[in-house]
Amino acid sequence: MNTLQTFLNKALNVPFPIKLIMYKILSSEFSECVGMNQVEAFLNYVPTITFKGDTELNDKKCGLDGNTYNFLNYIKQGYTLPEICVNTFLSLQEAVTIFVFCQNQGFVDIAQDDIQNIADYICG
Repeated sequence: MNTLQTFLNKALNVPFPIKLIMYKILSSEFSECVGMNQVEAFLNYVPTITFKGDTELNDKKCGLDGNTYNFLNYIKQGYTLPEICVNTFLSLQEAVTIFVFCQNQGFVDIAQDDIQNIADYICG
């Protein structure tokens, strides 16, 4: 089963007042960084693997590290960036760094400006 889905099922089974507290904390934390629409777009963004990325995933000619190949595999399966983090045990910064690297190499399509701005912010 998807690790993120398992976590969400457990988190959603808490009493409603605790859900409200979790929502308030998370929404204030996100709204401090960027607008909520941008955060929602980033969290729901599903990167698209390119032909070059798919070929590299199959042939492994570049000799990239295992995390990059795992990342490309999850993208090919249609996972979002947070889902990839949970399933690979990468931090969001590590996953976004791999995402930006894959964009620069042409393995992943270039994201929209608002998503790219958040990715650049997270990378540092």
